[in-house]
This record gives sequence, C-alpha cells and structure tokens, in this order.
Amino acid sequence: MTFGHLALASIAHDTLFKKTSLLFLTLAALGPDLTDKPLCLLFGCNSRGFGHTLLFFLILLCIGMVLVRRGKLSRTLLMAGALLWLSHLAADFLTGTYLFWPLMGPFPQMPPLSFWDKVEQWAQFYQRWNWQSLQTFLEIGAILTALILRKRRKRHQMAHNTANCSQQSS
Repeated sequence: MTFGHLALASIAHDTLFKKTSLLFLTLAALGPDLTDKPLCLLFGCNSRGFGHTLLFFLILLCIGMVLVRRGKLSRTLLMAGALLWLSHLAADFLTGTYLFWPLMGPFPQMPPLSFWDKVEQWAQFYQRWNWQSLQTFLEIGAILTALILRKRRKRHQMAHNTANCSQQSS
C-alpha cells in the first residue's frame, strides 16, 4: 500500500497543497505506518496498532490545533497533515478493531517474542527480498525523483517566464 500512500501525497501536492512541502505531505501520508512499525518492533504487534486508530489521530489533531493557536503551525499544514493521515486510514480499509480502538476491544495479539527475536524476524524478512523487491524500491525512488524534478522544472519555467515578461515590458 506504500505506493498508494505516496501517490496520495503527490496528488495532494499537485492539487490542494501546492505550496506545502512534498516531504511533509509524504510523512503525513505515511504517518500511521511510521508510528506503528517501530512500536511493533519493540512491543510486538502486527503492522497496525495505535498509529492506525482514530484516538491517536484525534490526539495529534488536538496538538496541532494548539500549535495553530500559538502560531507555531499553519492551518494549511494542519489541514494537509490531517487529510493525508485520514486518507491513509481509509486506504488501509481498517476494521473497527483498529480504527475504533479501544471501543471495539483490544488489538489482535501476536505471540510474545523477545526484542532479539523480533530483530531476527525483521532480518529474515529483509533476507527474503529478491531483485523484484529491489526493483520496486528503485521505482519508488524514480517516481519521487521525477516529482522533485518536475517541481523544479516548473519553478524554473515560472522564473524564466517572469524574467521574459519583465524584459518585454521595459
């Protein structure tokens, strides 16, 4: 689903939030996973946990609203972050167990593993990667590079057009 979350960040950047950093939008779109993956490695859960709940989203939203009130965060950034975080939850098609935790009961539990067992489990996962997995990550890099280059090209064209208009006016 990573491609879908990255695509949503890119679409948001190209449409609603043109002046917002693509890096910020990407981090917001991947936010639930960036929260849960390290927590699951440490505490043993499946790939979804607290970061995939509406409760966590509401806590972040409240913190964001306080920061907006204090002038530390723009409303545009708060809206962008909230929209992309929610889009991540929607795109993952979460069941009520995760989305409405703790109202719908506890998270599904994984068998208890020690920290080193978890590290070994992750290492085995990465050892199973094959060339196709590498190709996928190279494609992601190519897509992100293309997006960055397209943005720079647009800026350069706008600067060039502005300079041409100024020269023609004089």
